[in-house]
Amino acid sequence: MQVTTEGDAFIVAFHEPLDAIGWALHVQLALLEAPWPPELLQHPQAKLETCPEGKLLFRGLRVRMAINTGIPAEIIVRRPCICCPCSDAVCTFPLID
Repeated sequence: MQVTTEGDAFIVAFHEPLDAIGWALHVQLALLEAPWPPELLQHPQAKLETCPEGKLLFRGLRVRMAINTGIPAEIIVRRPCICCPCSDAVCTFPLID
């Protein structure tokens, strides 16, 4: 589930860290095997690269991913939201202990 974006980044939330790791691995493998246009694969930063043993390391676009864990300090609610039903505003609610 996509939670929000920041610049060109997607921020995605998972209930368990292992779910986040599994998703990141799945996406990275899918990008590695994607049917990239030959013109893209000729670009120095998208070309096929292998390790000395011949195993495939990179092919196509390279997408950086990071995984963070912790307890959220706030909940972000996107439209539809009862406090701002007519706008695209992002409503932030601090967590109450």
